[in-house]
Amino acid sequence: MSQMLKALLLEKQLENNKMLNIFYRISFMTGVNVKYQATFKDPVKLWNGFLIIVSLIGLSAQYCLVWNNRSEPFAESADAICTANQAWISILKLIYLLFVQHEFYDLLHTAINGSLLHDLGIFDLAINSKQYLLKEIKTILNDSWLHIKHQLNFFTFSCMMACGFYMFSCIFANYYFTHIQPQNFTLQLPMPALFPMWHDYGMTWPYYPIQYFITGVENSICGMCAVCFDGIFIVIVVHCSALLEILHKLLEHVCDEEIPQSERVKYLLCCARLHERTFRYYEKINGMYRTPSLAQCVLSMLVLCVVMFMANVGLEEDITLFVKMLCFLCAAGLQIGIYCYNGQKIITQSEISPVAWYSSTWYNESEQFKYIVNMMVLRTNRTLYMQVSGFTTMSLMTLASPRLYKMLQLVQDTDVMKDLEIFQLNLVNPSHIIKDIQNILNASWDDIKLQLKIFIGCVACISGWYHGKCVAMNIYNFHFHRQEFELQYPFPVSFPLWHGEKTIVVKVAEYMISSSEVYLTSVCATAFTGLFSILSMHCLTLLKILRLLISYSTSFHVMRSQRVKYLQTCIKLHQRILEFCHELNSLYRLQSLAMFLISCLVLCLLIFHASVDGRNDATIFIKVLLYSTGIFFEVGIFCFNGQRITSENERIPIEVYKLDWFNEDKEFKFLSQMIIMRSNQQIAMDVGGFTTMSLVTFLMIFRSSFSYFLFLREFM
Repeated sequence: MSQMLKALLLEKQLENNKMLNIFYRISFMTGVNVKYQATFKDPVKLWNGFLIIVSLIGLSAQYCLVWNNRSEPFAESADAICTANQAWISILKLIYLLFVQHEFYDLLHTAINGSLLHDLGIFDLAINSKQYLLKEIKTILNDSWLHIKHQLNFFTFSCMMACGFYMFSCIFANYYFTHIQPQNFTLQLPMPALFPMWHDYGMTWPYYPIQYFITGVENSICGMCAVCFDGIFIVIVVHCSALLEILHKLLEHVCDEEIPQSERVKYLLCCARLHERTFRYYEKINGMYRTPSLAQCVLSMLVLCVVMFMANVGLEEDITLFVKMLCFLCAAGLQIGIYCYNGQKIITQSEISPVAWYSSTWYNESEQFKYIVNMMVLRTNRTLYMQVSGFTTMSLMTLASPRLYKMLQLVQDTDVMKDLEIFQLNLVNPSHIIKDIQNILNASWDDIKLQLKIFIGCVACISGWYHGKCVAMNIYNFHFHRQEFELQYPFPVSFPLWHGEKTIVVKVAEYMISSSEVYLTSVCATAFTGLFSILSMHCLTLLKILRLLISYSTSFHVMRSQRVKYLQTCIKLHQRILEFCHELNSLYRLQSLAMFLISCLVLCLLIFHASVDGRNDATIFIKVLLYSTGIFFEVGIFCFNGQRITSENERIPIEVYKLDWFNEDKEFKFLSQMIIMRSNQQIAMDVGGFTTMSLVTFLMIFRSSFSYFLFLREFM
């Protein structure tokens, strides 16, 4: 069966090399040979050195232009500064690749060949699920390489678009000013630069072709080196993430009936071996990109800063500036996005690792099995981060969307609490425990009702205000100002599709459309936030029940002979709660980011609107009050419930430590240790990878809104 895995990896190797053909050619054009093993004396490195020298000459010419315009406004030199910074990024990458090209080759071809999966040992064991596992591995590899293909194609297109604009726009500009407006002629080059010794020769031979060649080379390496260097990063990081995903998939089946009891320890050791290989691969990637990523981030942030300044100063005067902005945003912004987005994939998969090791029924296995799980949970509790030279980490949002139906079904049917076997044990007076659980459930549903009533009331007030205001204004204007009467809508809208005199049917249709918009906004806000309130409170309730059950572990209600089984049942409940929290987080992480950003913007505009027009219109105060209250409760439900989940999870290891574990047997102590280790990893509701749902985030939203308001007021 291991031969089938090798055949699969060989097939994927041929497909991957074919898919990367264009990438190999672009890399070779920059003097980087990542298709074949290259030595330090490889002739292709002469081309790499030549490109570096020519680019440095072009970079010097750009700084000559900046120096020549030192007495002019900053906007005259902004384009040269942006392109010079982008050129610096590429030159530094070329110099780096010149010396460590062989190490990038090893990392890249480890991903292409899938060599870390060779000799894994799992398919040499006497298990019955080899075909299924092989199919799962193939699916994960196919998905990862499809993701790599999409990222590479989009990034290559974006870089070529930016380079092509600068490369060819100068030719058209020179032709236009030479033949149509020669009195305004200014020599244009692929990169804004000035060669003082050749400046007066204009477009004569051979001076212009030499300048065009130097700046054209500098321009081309900005795009091609970005594709080469960052393209390698895309391939190896996505593959590293895929390896972690394969590991998690293998761990899902470690206690299946398809794997005999005698083979499970060997199977688990193979998984541990795969984790060790993946960790070493991650360390190599992190070591290779740790320092260059810092230069990339710093220079890209400077480029984006200058681009925004250019847009603020000269967007109305030069229409080509919009195209340049688009090019720079695609180049500099997308480069940082690639690092952060793929770095977040590693973080996300790494955070799943302790859950994957902890989620099996390890408590029913042998001592050696438990020891391996214990060691791996200890190791994987430390999340893997792609570091930016120790200053920060590469992280952003990971997209995931489990089905909402499954989440609601878990709440409605309380599947998490089923088949726990706690009350099948010989407990003393279990009615007392049942009563405490009932009290927790009743209190949680009272909290849910209160949250829903308050939020629905706020939404009803806002929608009722818009409907009531427009009805009152229409009645008043129709009776007292009929000559100037104009129909008011619930939302301030305009329908340019229907011009001229409008019939009563058209006006009714417009009113119904605007009313439907108000209705849809209210219903969606209530449904989205209400579902989160129910799901998050259910998660919080489960954590409270778990903490309650743990507190009874060493009490007189549980006989000493039953305490190990009782604690095993608590662990099973803990595993289900962690899975529920993960699904809830995946469901709301991206949507909550959009909601938080829009809430910041709405609050900012509300405050600005009140400060500008509040004195002239008394209804603005009511509008601001209603909107602010609605946003306060909407964002508050997310942040408050998220904070309660995090706080409740932090109480679980404390509750375990409060037990009389020191008087129990070795098995009980081991189980207690495992719960404490797993619970020490924080459970937090993620907001798109940027922050978490907490009271700190709640205050940050209002503080950010006020900061945006101050900026907007100063700008206006």
